[in-house]
Amino acid sequence: MNKAVNKITLLNDPEMTSLSPLPSEDVWLENARTKSTETARYYKTDLLQFKEYFSIKNPEQYREITAKHITQWKLALQYGPGYKIADKIPKDTPKLIGNGAVARKLSSVSSLFTFYCSVGAMKANPFKVISRPSVDNHI
Repeated sequence: MNKAVNKITLLNDPEMTSLSPLPSEDVWLENARTKSTETARYYKTDLLQFKEYFSIKNPEQYREITAKHITQWKLALQYGPGYKIADKIPKDTPKLIGNGAVARKLSSVSSLFTFYCSVGAMKANPFKVISRPSVDNHI
């Protein structure tokens, strides 16, 4: 009789494939405070805006965010909540905020998701596939 043996290896070890608990955003914000005061302030306000948009009440909800959600948030930042991803936006539609502010907000919140990935609390950062608006730095 040949019984299959379920040998635990690093590739199938449940501890290696499970996600760590999501730490509070405060842990990430503490790290942001080691950057400039202005950067830390932007991180906090951008995160609060993101949480409000998605009605995020606890860190576990970040795992539900997909690239499609982020694309919708980006669109709402640029043109308002009335537009959806599939909408054709007329070329003469004014932007609510500039490309630089949108890019910064995406970068700020992406930093939180990168932090969560680095501590093993998320498998991937959905912000990595989001295009950032071009910013003209030669003004």
